[in-house]
Amino acid sequence: MRLCPCRFHLPLTDNHGQPIAPDVIVALQRQLLTQFGGFTIHATSQGRWQSREGRIYQEEVVIYEVAVPEDQITLLQDIVIRLGWQLGQRGMYFDAPPPSVSIIDLPETQETAGGKPDEPRQKKRARRRGKKNRPTS
Repeated sequence: MRLCPCRFHLPLTDNHGQPIAPDVIVALQRQLLTQFGGFTIHATSQGRWQSREGRIYQEEVVIYEVAVPEDQITLLQDIVIRLGWQLGQRGMYFDAPPPSVSIIDLPETQETAGGKPDEPRQKKRARRRGKKNRPTS
């Protein structure tokens, strides 16, 4: 099944410069794990945007990436909308490209897949026979 790599920005402060409460972030992460089975948090970034009224907002954000089936994009989008309302945001960045992600299931251990990729393969050695070990004709 191909998944959509959806991304959204979570501001680290509200519109008044106050930090987002840690319990809000923990609740979000629990919900993402429960609903979609996982997420990735990318490094913080600085962003600026201008409202329709002309006010410029500057904020530090954390980018969340969640790979979801196409039919669950609106569920994730609703979560982001509710989060934005909870945080008093004027807008939330949300990106949902077409399905392009595959989750590749790997075996439990690397040994079951034919050895460890970081181990050099041992070369086969030819056995040399000495004169006394030669077969007689």
